[in-house]
Order: sequence, then structure tokens, then C-alpha cells
Amino acid sequence: MTSRLGRRAEFFVLSKQRGAISLTFVMLLPVMLIMLAAMTAFSMYVQSALRVSQASDAASLACAYSQRADQTVIQGLLDYYRPNFVPTALHRKSQLTIDKRCNVAAGYAFKPVLAPLMSAENNHELSSNSTAKARLITGTSINPIDFALSLDISDSMTTQIKLPRLKEIIKMAIEEVSYAASIGTVRFSMVTFQKQVGFKDAPWLPESKGKVVCVDGLPYFRPGYPGYGFDVDKTIAELGMPASSVTKRLSPPTEIAWRPTCSSSEPMLPLTSDLNLIKDRVDNFVATGRSNVFQGLYWGGRSLIPQWQRDWHIEPVTAPGLMQRLVVFTDGGIEHSHDQMIADYHVPICQAFEDKFDIEIVFVGFQIPDGNIEQIKRCAGSEDAVYNAQDEAQLEAYFRQALKVESKGMKLILEN
Repeated sequence: MTSRLGRRAEFFVLSKQRGAISLTFVMLLPVMLIMLAAMTAFSMYVQSALRVSQASDAASLACAYSQRADQTVIQGLLDYYRPNFVPTALHRKSQLTIDKRCNVAAGYAFKPVLAPLMSAENNHELSSNSTAKARLITGTSINPIDFALSLDISDSMTTQIKLPRLKEIIKMAIEEVSYAASIGTVRFSMVTFQKQVGFKDAPWLPESKGKVVCVDGLPYFRPGYPGYGFDVDKTIAELGMPASSVTKRLSPPTEIAWRPTCSSSEPMLPLTSDLNLIKDRVDNFVATGRSNVFQGLYWGGRSLIPQWQRDWHIEPVTAPGLMQRLVVFTDGGIEHSHDQMIADYHVPICQAFEDKFDIEIVFVGFQIPDGNIEQIKRCAGSEDAVYNAQDEAQLEAYFRQALKVESKGMKLILEN
């Protein structure tokens, strides 16, 4: 039995414990509320960070797919992914870049529940930001293709079109095929020509070791008199021969305007899939001297011939479906001289490149006179392979077309 005194003592102890618990709860309540507020704010921040990342990814993919930075579509996607506790989506920036990549920067800002418990400051707004970049790859299955890019860098390039703009256009067109180059299906060689083409450290030309040498390379009936007795048949016969055995006329680069010369800083670049190397060369172009379009065509075409690739210690591609395209660019500053523009007696050599070595010739011109265009069309063998731009917008479109690769399928990728 328990006495009344025992029950009274037990009640007193329980009452004392309940009082202590109540006091402890009251003391810990602010701490618990602060922890609750912090956990709530953290979970809201994590959710908004995930959602804004998803939103910016989706918006950049939509931009890349349509190739338009449509502000309405991008804002709609940001609103779609916006959590309920975020009042508005912050569309900070969207841009379709020069190389057709889409950058989208976005953010979500909100005021967490119970935020005043965590700080005495009046501004309790938190924000999550994200930036995404996407790119449209227009082909996931690409046939191998070798380009020879033969570019006129005579001083007329400073008057017909501004050289910085030309560089920009060429680099944009090259960037279009960067994915194909990254998987090894596209290679470029590059020839810059004035009246002649320069070579440096060519394995087949000992005279070029450590310095640039201007090379004519064409056979003549009367050596030493270019343009008087140009031997077309011998030129065609030599196209597939080893480089070291081909008739050459060598000279150093010179500043003398009337002498045949080449660029002292931009020698020929043999086939490579390193597009950064190609674009660096384009950046360094300096327009000087006079031009000889056929020299550019001749050396550009040779860079695609298997024997000449081996002479440069480059292994030719033997995969089925290989395409070879020589893209020659020149402007309307071609001089009206029989040895400085494409002439009718050059046409059999153009045909030999096409028939014997399966090299497609494409001309991209800028404001070339009609008379010269007709000769160029006969060399290319097709009107569809000759583009004569009248303004910079056309020139950009024509370069993109000339450097277009054949592909199947389409792929969107997110980039870091």
C-alpha cells in the first residue's frame, strides 16, 4: 500500500518535472524556430537552384534548335520551371553568339518563409542564378571531307572589303564544321596567295628550312619568262608526281611591287584537323602585293592530291565517301593580265584536278567583274560552283555554303 504521504510526494516530483520541461521548451523554442527557418530557406534555395538550372538548360536548347534568341519562348520556359514560392523569373541575358552557340543566363529570387527569424536585416531575399550554353550540331553522321582553302591576300583586300570583316566571316564559316573536325572527319589545308605562294619547312623543299620561300612551280616552254609559253600538258602530267621532282622557280619574299612575291608571314599550311591553327593563321593575315588567282588554285589543289599529302608526311584518307573540295576566294581587284587571273588555257588543268583526282572546285568571289566570272565558271565546270558576293552578307552566306559538310541527323548538346 502506498500512504497518502507517498502519493503526495510523487505528485510533487511530477509537478516539478513538468515545470522544468515547460521552461526548457520555452527556452529552446527560438532556437528550434531559427533551425526550422534555416532548413526551410535551404530547401527553398536548393529547389530554386535546381529549377533555374533546368530552365536555363531548356531555354538554351530551344534557342540553339531554332537558331533564334526568342525572348518570349525563353521567358516562357523560365516561368514554366519557376517554383510557386518564386514571384518572377529573372531573364538576365540570352545571346546567339557569332559561332551559333546559345548562351542563356537566368535567375530566381524569393523571400524565404520565416526569414526574419534568421536575421535582423530588412532584406531577406535569396537568389539562385544559372548560365547554360547549347549548340546545334547539324550532323551526327558525317562523310569525311578535305578542304583546301585558297585565299587572296593581295592589297586589293583592303579596298574591296575590310580585312577584319573578311577574317571574321572566314572564321565563322570554319567554326560551322568544328564538330566534324573534332571527330576527325574534316581537315583543312590553307594557301594564301599573292602572285606566288610561300612555303616554310616543307619536307620536300630543303631551301625552305627555317624561312619562307616563294615558289612558282609551273613549267614553261621558256624558263624564266612566266606567261610566255605556259606548258599546260606538262603541268597536268606533273600534278600527281612527287613534289621534289616538280619544276620549281624559287625566290625570297620581297616588298618590290612589280616582282612576283608571296607572304613572308603566312606560308602554306598542309592538311590538319586543328581548326584553332587555321583560325590563328586567318587572324594574322596582312594584305599586301598583287594577286595571281591561278597560283592559289594550283597549290590549293595540289595540297589535296594523295602524293602531295605524303610529301608533307600526312597520311591520305582512304575511307569510302571521301570528298575533296578546293575553295578559292578572290575579290574584284584581279588585274587584267593574262598571268594573273583564271584564263581559258587554265581550264584543262582545272578539269584535271576534277577528273583525275576527284577534287571539286568552288569559287567564292567578292564583286568580281562579269568578264572574269565567265572564265572562272569555265574553270569550275559549273555555274553552281561559283559565288560572286556583292555585299558582306552575301559573302558570309556563300562561305558557309562553300564549307558546308554533308551529314545525316541533327543533335543538340549542352556545353560547359
